[in-house]
Amino acid sequence: MLSQLSTAISQEVKDLKNIAETRSELSRKLAAREIELLAKVNAIERLRKEEEELHQQRLGRIGSTPPLVQLEDPQLLSPTLDSMHSPSVLVPIGKSKELPDHAIVVLRGLWARLGYQGSAFVDMQLEINKELDHADFARFEREMLCNEIISLRQELDVTCKERNEQTRRADTAQINLAQVIEAEERTFKTLLTEREVAKRALERAEKGVQKVVIAKEKEAVRAEAMSEELHRLEKERVAALLFAKTAEEQAAVANMTAKAAAAVAVSAVQSPRSGGSITPRTPVCSDRGIPSPKINDSTNNNQSLHSNRSYPHNSTASTTSHLGISTSRLSKNNLSDAWSVTDEAILQSKIREKNLEEEEARLASEATKIAKDRIKLKMDQDRLLNLNCEQKHHHHHHHHPRSPSPYETHNPQKSVVWNNPLAFSLD
Repeated sequence: MLSQLSTAISQEVKDLKNIAETRSELSRKLAAREIELLAKVNAIERLRKEEEELHQQRLGRIGSTPPLVQLEDPQLLSPTLDSMHSPSVLVPIGKSKELPDHAIVVLRGLWARLGYQGSAFVDMQLEINKELDHADFARFEREMLCNEIISLRQELDVTCKERNEQTRRADTAQINLAQVIEAEERTFKTLLTEREVAKRALERAEKGVQKVVIAKEKEAVRAEAMSEELHRLEKERVAALLFAKTAEEQAAVANMTAKAAAAVAVSAVQSPRSGGSITPRTPVCSDRGIPSPKINDSTNNNQSLHSNRSYPHNSTASTTSHLGISTSRLSKNNLSDAWSVTDEAILQSKIREKNLEEEEARLASEATKIAKDRIKLKMDQDRLLNLNCEQKHHHHHHHHPRSPSPYETHNPQKSVVWNNPLAFSLD
């Protein structure tokens, strides 16, 4: 929860920084636009003043220059010359004017393309010369200056309207920015309050988690001790199995010895008159006939790890069955000498197996107890986490409720606290 709050606060700070940057950028653009508009207005005013001064100079120059020839009809003007854009050249009225040669060539080509003949072109040329003689260039110049001034005034009005519109937009943006800043300040104060509440709740949760961690460490130490005990008991079990295997081999050797003795006794009983001499059918009991016990450590280790506990009992039963046939023919001293070591080994192996079974039962009960303790610790931790989540959820809904996320909508039973370092430690 603390990381989420810190993320939200950092996001709000970034938004505030972006808003401040936008505000400064907007003010900078407005200032640049205002400076640009003022420069344009000043340039237009300066041009207008220059045009007015130039116009006054031209008017004074025209008024000071007397006409050479008095026009009979000054209002008589050619309609073709009104639509032409003649250059602003002050020419004294009454002076003879003629077209240049290249202009005459161009006019003649146009005249011929239109389908007229040369005589009509001469008449048109005379008419053009007549119009040039009576043309008033000062009037055209005044009209051009007036049109230019009118266009400059229109441009100035448009610029003023744009400036007013930009000013209005800047004021509106400033008002909106002030509202956003105020809302962000309120949100920031609310987040700070929630952060303090969440911090106190997290401190309480951390204390509970520390208790759980201490209990878990104690259980880990206890489990380690029990693991060492299991390892020691496993070693003892392997040693007992090795001892049982050795005892079994010794019993097998004793069994073979008993068989040989029984065979000797049977041969002695069958030929009592021979005086104890050895017949060809009598088996010779020598040291070579009896296999000596050979104990291989590697073989014993490999066989002891995969041996069954019922195996010693089976071997004992087989040994007993074989010995039962020969006990009627052997003396009591031979029986006591042949089976004393074997019985002792079997008895010791049974005692060790019984002790191992008791130790395994005790360790199984201890493991069950540890599992129950772990389940209890996990339930306590889940209850503590649920309590913290309910407190945060209640506080969050008390200030401003939020809409559930898609994960909570699809999984209403699952609630994971990502900031808890022990949320997944007991799984």
